[in-house]
Amino acid sequence: MTFPSAIQRLRAFALLLLSPVLATTLFMWATRPAAGRAEETLVVKWKFPTGGSVFSSPRVASGLVYFGSEDRRVYAVSTESGKAAWQFETKAPVISSPAVDANRVLIGSRDGRLYALDAGSGHRLWELTTGGPITSSPTVVDGVVYVGSGDEYLYAVDSATGQQKWRVPARGAVTASPVVTNGTVCFFGLLDRLYGIDIASRRAGWELRADGATFSVRPLVAQGVLYVGKEDGSVLAIQPASGRATEVARVGGNVTAAIGLEDGRLYVASWDKHLYAFDAASRKELWRARTDGPIYSSPAACGDRVYVGSWDQKVYAIDAATGEKRGVLTTNGPIISSPALDRGVLYIGSGDGALYAVEIPCRKGE
Repeated sequence: MTFPSAIQRLRAFALLLLSPVLATTLFMWATRPAAGRAEETLVVKWKFPTGGSVFSSPRVASGLVYFGSEDRRVYAVSTESGKAAWQFETKAPVISSPAVDANRVLIGSRDGRLYALDAGSGHRLWELTTGGPITSSPTVVDGVVYVGSGDEYLYAVDSATGQQKWRVPARGAVTASPVVTNGTVCFFGLLDRLYGIDIASRRAGWELRADGATFSVRPLVAQGVLYVGKEDGSVLAIQPASGRATEVARVGGNVTAAIGLEDGRLYVASWDKHLYAFDAASRKELWRARTDGPIYSSPAACGDRVYVGSWDQKVYAIDAATGEKRGVLTTNGPIISSPALDRGVLYIGSGDGALYAVEIPCRKGE
């Protein structure tokens, strides 16, 4: 069996971000199933079909789950019935994940526009046109929307009016989602540089270079620290004020999804098909759980389980203490969407074009 080189992996990952329509044809290799105890089948509460792959990660608010699809639409679906409350059509595929601010749903499209939609009706409130496709997912803090574009800028936009407040340039397309902490907005430029911009002055406070190994999709902010993974398998903890970075973990392949942190455990998903758990304080590896494909879905923990999707078309429920697989759901397409957990239900999209609502034993969100 021949494995792809680092350059081939980077090209494939870049295509996945910048041209998702091609994603389902890329780099899926056959492998024998991971060994382990028998797994229970996760119970599907409902399944909502769309006309294209669902790589967007869902957001839940006020009884509705919001997400985008490659069929160019943004959907709002009832969490109870699984029926569509509304849908809004853009002019290109939507792989950006939505943010919800007050009564507004904010989401980008590959048509280059950032949309604000009424959360209840789907009516367009405003739109902002950028110079490139938007695959970055917006972040909303204190009434300001931060979003990156393929035109190599990060934008700050008034959430209520859609008025552009400012924009700052980056080295390359801003495909990953920004995060905001302690007055600093942090984002990637072409995944090889991480910028820290002081919001008050709009000036670059620091710049961290990847040194030949690209960063993963989105930093995690936890307890005032940024956590981010790299293609070389390292996980860095970064001080947002200074950009000072310390390696805190290392895995066996490219870190391909945002880091997770819950109950003192750091969860890291990798190209090598494993989900890893580390003790956040001691940095000791606690366990690793193997799937049958690379993992681009970011893990989400609730109670004694951690949930993650894989390119092998499955969603896994993994014991947070031991790493044993406790449950599995098989879809009909690769999974890049990250799970959203709310009131005993997990929501996740699949490359088969559907959003799944899956019953879980944890009631997070109540």
